[in-house]
Amino acid sequence: MKAKWVGMVAVVVGLGIVSAAQADFPSFPICTFNADKGRADISGDIVVWVDQRNGPEGNDDIYGRRLGGGSEFPICTASGAQFYPAISGNVVVWVDQRNGNNDIYAKDLSNGREIAICTDLADQQMPAISGNMVVWQDDRNGNSNIYGYDLSKGQEVPICTAIGEQGIPRISGNVVVWVDQQAGPQVYTYDLSTQSKRQIGAGTWASVSGNFVVWVDGRNGLSDIYGYDLSKGSEVEICTARYYQEAPAISGNLVVWHDNRNDVTSHDIYGYDLLTGREFEVCTAEGSQETPRISGQTVVWMDYRNGTFPDIYGAVIPEPATLSLLALGGLAMLRRKK
Repeated sequence: MKAKWVGMVAVVVGLGIVSAAQADFPSFPICTFNADKGRADISGDIVVWVDQRNGPEGNDDIYGRRLGGGSEFPICTASGAQFYPAISGNVVVWVDQRNGNNDIYAKDLSNGREIAICTDLADQQMPAISGNMVVWQDDRNGNSNIYGYDLSKGQEVPICTAIGEQGIPRISGNVVVWVDQQAGPQVYTYDLSTQSKRQIGAGTWASVSGNFVVWVDGRNGLSDIYGYDLSKGSEVEICTARYYQEAPAISGNLVVWHDNRNDVTSHDIYGYDLLTGREFEVCTAEGSQETPRISGQTVVWMDYRNGTFPDIYGAVIPEPATLSLLALGGLAMLRRKK
């Protein structure tokens, strides 16, 4: 059983006062179809995920939904398995096994056009996308390297082909980040505009938004969340709570991750505002909430609250995210900052 903070507070919004029963932001279901689902991603108001409604493992497909009243829709239901989707704008990328190995495919939702990004005979895995640039982990050289593809030019580019293993890339604008195993797990970045590589420090599970990188850090003996401002060259401690904090994602000034401080057998979703230095709960519902992704103020994740199969849920972090507690006559009140 998760230990949760529960209390009655009054939330002042304009001239109205409403009650809240706990610190979580209200969450909403995105997909609760009775089949295995996972690895959700979001860009704007479009959520994508891997879905097994059409068959067991090995026949995974990619589905999506537009928030705000839209229905679920299939993105790719080709033969073989499609998994590990990522989205930027209207373009979705994923790992595709229709050819017997792991390739990278993409689809433009605005026109329905599908494109094979990389079908090299070796495996390509873990794609990420930002704007016109797709990046992935590629085994063509006998080890895992980082490659990219410019959709606007139709051109593939090697990003890092160093010795050792490079994997789990993410991208934001011109900045690519990945984990490099040459000397233990190290976080590296590469600027596509300047063609410059930078070593950030020891860590894994890195993510990037603009000039800010976040990652899982083991310096304190467990898994914590740290960040690095590329423009300032400065490190930030984001969360060093007890037990494990993992799977960070970032959009603008908001960082989210899954966290088992409340129950070592499951996870909750927590967040942190880099502008205010404030940590907050996103979702601490029953069951486990895992692998969050964020776009703007909207967070999506895998959620086990309804039983065996994970569902896809989301929540919107209030804008602005900063809420300050005021003590007034013994009544705790939350005031929205302008």
